[in-house]
Formats: sequence, structure tokens, C-alpha cells
Amino acid sequence: MFAPRRVLLPVVLAGACLCSASPAQAAPQPRLSAAYSVSASAVNATRALVFTVYNSDILTTVGFSFTLNLPAGITRPVTAPSSTCTDTTVSDTPPDPGGIIPPFRSAQADTLYIDGILSNVALSCTITIPVTAAAQGTYTTCPGAIVDLVGTTTLDSCAPIYFEEPYAYRED
Repeated sequence: MFAPRRVLLPVVLAGACLCSASPAQAAPQPRLSAAYSVSASAVNATRALVFTVYNSDILTTVGFSFTLNLPAGITRPVTAPSSTCTDTTVSDTPPDPGGIIPPFRSAQADTLYIDGILSNVALSCTITIPVTAAAQGTYTTCPGAIVDLVGTTTLDSCAPIYFEEPYAYRED
């Protein structure tokens, strides 16, 4: 008559131990930031828009992708983008979603499609995109310009650059 109680007690205690376990926590995502290589430049000079992907406090290999809508007035010169991230592509043509939709996409001058891999041995990696502007003004890349973000958090703040018309030097 006492044997069943001995069997039930360990089952009840084991159930209590399982119920008190903490729920699983998701690992923090890598962070994305943006900055221009300079704060001011002459009109038509080539400068760089640099995205940095920072690994979280738990170093993991993470694939990332996002679509960048360049500020109105910013253009890309013929210089190719570069990256320290693994297997990075920067394209003005939308990615093919596996051949399900016919490939009738066309290049977009002010939209870039970026994807790559942040290695688990890297604290960060960068994507450098050459840019210029033909008109004087301040241009900003803000969190709203980054869409379809996968694998990282969005920008914390805007990145500005000022392009200025050169003025003729005049001696008085």
C-alpha cells in the first residue's frame, strides 16, 4: 500500500522542477549602423555610405539582407561597392525569388538590394557604397530608408552628408 506513494512522489517533484524552468530567450540580433565617410563634400565628388553590421554579444554567424532606398538626389558613380562581410552582394536589380515569378525585374537607380553573412569570428563587417550628388544640399539616410530587413536590427539614427557647390575664388 505504501509503494505507490513512493512512485508518485518523484513524478510530482520532477513535474515541479520542469515547471519552474525559465523560458528560452532569443539571442540578440546583430545591429546595423550607417555613416558617410565625410560630413561635407564638394558636389560631384565620390564619397562612401558605409553600413556596419555589429555582431551581438553572442558571436554567431548570421545571414542578413535589406533593401536601401537612397535619398533623392544621391546617385551611384561607376565605382563598385565593397564589403568585408562574407558573400556580400549589392545590386540594383531585385533578387529572384527562386524562379517562381518570371524574371521581368529591372534595375532601380535609387534602390539597392544588399545581402551577406556576418561570420561568427567577426565582431563586425562593413558594406561600402560609393555615392555622389549633383546638387548642393544635405542628404540623409534614415531608418525609413531601410526596408525588408532580415537578420539585423534597423538603424538607430540618421546618417547625414552635405554636398556643396564649389565657389570661385576671388581676390579683392
